[in-house]
Amino acid sequence: MQGGRHPHSHPHHLHQQLAALVSAALPSQKPNTTTTTAATAANPSSSSASSAEASPAERKNKFGGGGRDDDAERAAALDSLHRAIIYPPNSFLLPHSAPFLSQALSQLLSDNKPFHFVQVVCRAARCRHRLRIPVRRPAELRPALSARGLPDRFLSWALPLLRDANADASSVESALEGLTVLLDVADAGPAERLVPPALKACQELLEDDRTSLSLLRRLLGLLTLMAVKFGSCFRPHFVDTVDLLLGWAFVPNLSESDRRVIMDSFTQFRQHWFGNLQFSVGLLAKFLGDMDVLIHDAGLEAGRSLDRSLALFSCFFTVLQVTASAALEMNMIERMAAPLLDMAPRLLGAFRCLALSLGG
Repeated sequence: MQGGRHPHSHPHHLHQQLAALVSAALPSQKPNTTTTTAATAANPSSSSASSAEASPAERKNKFGGGGRDDDAERAAALDSLHRAIIYPPNSFLLPHSAPFLSQALSQLLSDNKPFHFVQVVCRAARCRHRLRIPVRRPAELRPALSARGLPDRFLSWALPLLRDANADASSVESALEGLTVLLDVADAGPAERLVPPALKACQELLEDDRTSLSLLRRLLGLLTLMAVKFGSCFRPHFVDTVDLLLGWAFVPNLSESDRRVIMDSFTQFRQHWFGNLQFSVGLLAKFLGDMDVLIHDAGLEAGRSLDRSLALFSCFFTVLQVTASAALEMNMIERMAAPLLDMAPRLLGAFRCLALSLGG
């Protein structure tokens, strides 16, 4: 670092390194030792840079393997490529390699091997997000990263996997991660056509009793992204999605932290709650009706009744808060005044009964 210079402070040096890593990540056409040697030569060791831009050879022991066209070695090369692109000291040099990266990522995307493909999509999307900042002409990168080919081919792999009841959980999580990254960095207009099939797949997972809570958290992240960024596409599916999420919120013995994650996603649907005001107000009334049933159900076990009541209160106040705050922002709170006044006596009665239950 003498004189404040970084080992990769020359554009040609960085370009050589990126070329070697791309070569190592592509399907092998010759013995792996060639690409490994090239990657090592193009990536001399240095303090912080070597850890951020490790070559496949340096990472080989972490991933294991070493056979022909080894997935682990290719994944290591791709991971190193991603690290080199997002490494902050390289940001000023990347514009010189932008045209090459566009072509290189197109080559990588031509490999349909499922394991490799999901790695490419996740990392290529993140690389695009990073590269759009320093590159003055981002159109040079878009053919590889924004073209119809990338999302279409990814969806053709990911969506059947999400619908496969026998799919491995880690593969399903990878598919959800890829979808989330892809939609996150994509331009909203061109990517809108991807949202309906992705939403349908998410709803099918929500309907599946075998979906785990860890998978639910990933689903909520994707649903929140689609609700905020692709509001017009999400709007027709809002009611059905909320109904499915409420089914999860009322699962017996669900922890408060898990229920809070669902409620937090509801707050991200802000524009949709007020945009579907009749549904929102009707849902508040239904929560109160369910509370009335619980209060007068003498046959229900006290513990179960209390847990259900707390869940109903949590949902009621989350929906009330997010809908009312959206109405206030739009100076249209009067549209909620009349129905809320009608609900007030029932809400006070439910409060009184809950207080008695907690005090007893």
